[in-house]
Amino acid sequence: MIKKHVLWLAFSILLLAGCAAQLNVPVADIQAPPVNIRKQLPIKVAVELPPESTVYTRASGSGSVTIQSGRLVRKFAQNVFPELFDEVTFIDGKPYPDDVDAIVIPTIESFNFDGIQVALGFGMKFSAKITMKVTMLTAQGMRVWSHVVSATKESHDVVSPYIPVAELVGEASTLATAEAIQEAAQEIGFAKEVTDFVRGRKTPQVAATPAPQPAPPQISV
Repeated sequence: MIKKHVLWLAFSILLLAGCAAQLNVPVADIQAPPVNIRKQLPIKVAVELPPESTVYTRASGSGSVTIQSGRLVRKFAQNVFPELFDEVTFIDGKPYPDDVDAIVIPTIESFNFDGIQVALGFGMKFSAKITMKVTMLTAQGMRVWSHVVSATKESHDVVSPYIPVAELVGEASTLATAEAIQEAAQEIGFAKEVTDFVRGRKTPQVAATPAPQPAPPQISV
């Protein structure tokens, strides 16, 4: 049993090393989770989404790992940001529309994953960490606020001689992206710079109240 365990562990390590030489991570077919945002900002924004073909590639040993960052961001941003703002339009880039109060730009900044042994070393699952930067600009391109968030999620376990590495990493990275976008939206909703900006844009102009006119004098007869 111990010998079998050692052989399986060695096989798993070789499998990870071989796949990491050039690993193309797919976007998992996962529905957007329920949006957990309680605060809506009364402004109209344009969310700039990356092209669907955008990828993020990082070196891994002598090879590389690539995630479909454009598809990941587009998959969940269109579900989350309409819950945060009164009105949202999605754009692919400049020129920015003139009829919005602000521009929001979410971008995947980094990606990492790790293999985790399960079932006493006879199975594997994967943990993925997505780091995302979200920036808010005025319609004229001036920065209002910028912040970086990170989220880590795990795939399901696989106990099998065949470990679908790309599929499991895709599941974990897709889940992590969904959580990172929700975290970024919550940070926007409570950032002082953003609330001050919204207050300045939406402070109602109070009309001057006319002074009361004196009553006409009463004439006694």
